[in-house]
Amino acid sequence: MEDWSDYVRRIVGELNQLEVAAKTGLAQTNIGRWLRGAPGQPKADSVVIFARAFDQPPVEALMAAGYLTLAEAGVKARLPKSRTPLREYAMHELLDELSRRFPE
Repeated sequence: MEDWSDYVRRIVGELNQLEVAAKTGLAQTNIGRWLRGAPGQPKADSVVIFARAFDQPPVEALMAAGYLTLAEAGVKARLPKSRTPLREYAMHELLDELSRRFPE
């Protein structure tokens, strides 16, 4: 599972601190600390605000921030699909994806 700063960097993409602060309504100083990976846990309400501003599931953000474990969230650990090794997928997931990409 990625940590909070990795999560934030992945979600914001190429946006700068000012753009992220404007989009979320959160302080630019907080955004900067998150992007730098400064020590300390972000406030839970800020985590949820951030996730919602980027149309991301708040539970995923709370896990990245260390507020929830995978077991508490009731989800199976997965990297973003672009980074998940094929061996991590169940056979039915691979077959479903092949069927989607190559319909009869």
